Amino acid sequence: MKRTLFLFSILILLLMNLNGCRGVVKYKTRSNIKDQTTKKAEKVPDYIIYNVKHYRYNEGKLSVEIEFKKGVYYSDNSVLNIDNCDFVYYDENGEESAKGHADRAKLYMQKSYMEAWDNIKVESIKNGTILNTSYLEWDGNKDIFLTDKPITIMRKNGDTISGIGMEADIALNIVTIKKNVKGVIKPR
Repeated sequence: MKRTLFLFSILILLLMNLNGCRGVVKYKTRSNIKDQTTKKAEKVPDYIIYNVKHYRYNEGKLSVEIEFKKGVYYSDNSVLNIDNCDFVYYDENGEESAKGHADRAKLYMQKSYMEAWDNIKVESIKNGTILNTSYLEWDGNKDIFLTDKPITIMRKNGDTISGIGMEADIALNIVTIKKNVKGVIKPR
């Protein structure tokens, strides 16, 4: 009897202590977090990584080096979302071809492909040309940059060309602007 009364007293004390404890209970699964109060599902990354240098090789040769402050990886679509991204592209001889920066990027891990957004600047190591845009795609299989957004290109000699939409090789040697082309060409 004393033992039962003792256990009952412990149970009452526990219930009194836990009575004021309320909160949102969340549980994690591989693909989502569910909030039991709203039943709303939210995608959860497989991992989050910080201060990383990522190297991509094509047939044993370094093709791109990407350094970033934060990356969020989702394995269901093999995508790495990147914040504060710096990148260097290499030519087929392993020499630096272009380097650049984007505030945000998405690296498709199963492809040789990247999308970048916000404050993008690419500089050709080969000829000093600088490309600025708000959105840029890199296709590593074709070694080209693509965009359908406004762009500005500044050549080392002072020429400035702008327009909407573009396709260019990685070294920015051959640039095709798709529409609304305007420019200031310095006399030689």
